[in-house]
Amino acid sequence: MAHPDPRPAPRTGLGPARTAPRRLRRRPGRFAASAAVVLLALTGCGSDGGAEPPNDDQHSGVTGAEGSGGDGSGEDGASPRPVTVENVAAAAGVLQAAQLGFDRSAVASTEDLARLREDRPDAMDGVVVAPSSCQEPLQRLNWSPVLLGEEAARTDFAAESVPMTGTVEVARIADRGALEAYYGTVRTLLEECPQVTLNVQKPSGEDTTTPASGPLAFQAPAVEREVDSAVFWSRFPHDADLEQQSVVLLEEAGDYVAMVSFAGQEGVEDERTTRLAEAVMDATIRELAAQQEK
Repeated sequence: MAHPDPRPAPRTGLGPARTAPRRLRRRPGRFAASAAVVLLALTGCGSDGGAEPPNDDQHSGVTGAEGSGGDGSGEDGASPRPVTVENVAAAAGVLQAAQLGFDRSAVASTEDLARLREDRPDAMDGVVVAPSSCQEPLQRLNWSPVLLGEEAARTDFAAESVPMTGTVEVARIADRGALEAYYGTVRTLLEECPQVTLNVQKPSGEDTTTPASGPLAFQAPAVEREVDSAVFWSRFPHDADLEQQSVVLLEEAGDYVAMVSFAGQEGVEDERTTRLAEAVMDATIRELAAQQEK
């Protein structure tokens, strides 16, 4: 698998001189759970947080640079994203990702974000974890920064040549307790549940499932920057249908927190993917700092 060069490009601001990413098409409302929780999306049709970006011919609702309409008009009726600290910072991260080869992106509109906050299915529905003491921590992992409140932004990004999808989220820390709870959940999984067994019902045909059992492992990735939370997980490494990997980083800057993640069926375990996540995080955090100094 080809990896883009993770070295950050020189920072030149957010002006037109920087190459804007191309649109990554998503059906309105199809922003799935972030990579922090997609490990539990084991049933149904799959998650947009997986390795394959949506096929343009199958997704008529475009989510471009502003809301669900690439020109900011919101062609499906969605409101354009306003110019705010979180949106500008997320854009900086996505532009960095584009310079590293991830030149297709989809920005969550205000309506998309509201759906993510309000429509949170039970992540553990139909999943049995062994040991059972790890069931609750896995349930608590069903969280990401956009759930902190309305001052939030999210963009997914991808590259045709790389079988993984990235996500950047930025949000004002409106609920410190929720953020600290996530940090605690990651520590619990790393220290007390580094490897568990998932027992699930695997889709095997139209309206049918078959039992499946496989490992889910957590470990701390080898990060080179001081982030507030970092975790790598992998599941079902020998099952082509359920195999998934992800690296998830969180870092605070002033009154905000940013999350950068990559998810895919393969290649995420490579340290170069962590370097990519750190490069995107660096651009996001620097813009967050700059915006809050104004």
